[in-house]
Amino acid sequence: MAGESTTRLRRPSNPWLELPTRPPYVLPADRPHVEAFNRQQSKSAYRLKLEMIPEPFMGPRDARLVFLNRNPGAGEGDPELHRANRRYVAALRANFDPDRDGHLGPALLSEFEDTPAGRWCRRSFKALIQHAGSTEELARKMLSVEFHGYHSKSWCPIGITLPSQHYGFWLVECAIRRGATIVIARGRRDWEVAVPALYGYEGVVTMRNPQNSAVTPGNCDPGGFERIIAALG
Repeated sequence: MAGESTTRLRRPSNPWLELPTRPPYVLPADRPHVEAFNRQQSKSAYRLKLEMIPEPFMGPRDARLVFLNRNPGAGEGDPELHRANRRYVAALRANFDPDRDGHLGPALLSEFEDTPAGRWCRRSFKALIQHAGSTEELARKMLSVEFHGYHSKSWCPIGITLPSQHYGFWLVECAIRRGATIVIARGRRDWEVAVPALYGYEGVVTMRNPQNSAVTPGNCDPGGFERIIAALG
């Protein structure tokens, strides 16, 4: 299989264990670069929202189904959710901890279905939820990894690789090694540069219209939706 190797991957330390407990929510190693990036942005939509908990990866790290995106969004109501809902924040942070029981996508849990992220997930993954049987079951079977973990309303390249990004890239390399189905929802070129083994990997599925987040047979490349369903088991 393309991208396969017998070399054992070296496990990097998880930098997200060092995330501050109060805003600005930015890792110490990333902070100089993130603050410099924000200073240069004349459009607020591109600035990284450091009042929101980063979401570099969510879900089980050994999942057979992996979604790759650019960075988490910051829509209407999201900053307030991160500020006021302690249970939601705790669920986000649980993904950084070693305890596997907390490695779930919070937005897919029924407790948070009436949040902006919860509504987005139910629209985008409606077909997958129907196959999995429930949103909670999908939360236990799907890993999402962002190119970088900091929220913004609109995507803009930072210009360098942040120190924290290497852990996410390692998670993707591990997914390739175990033969996971990897859906590149957005940023395919960036991902293939960051993780070269993705290029030519047989387990990749791409979206026909990256601007449309709905995972449906018509929005996946030929045979892609069937491979996603197969990965869910």
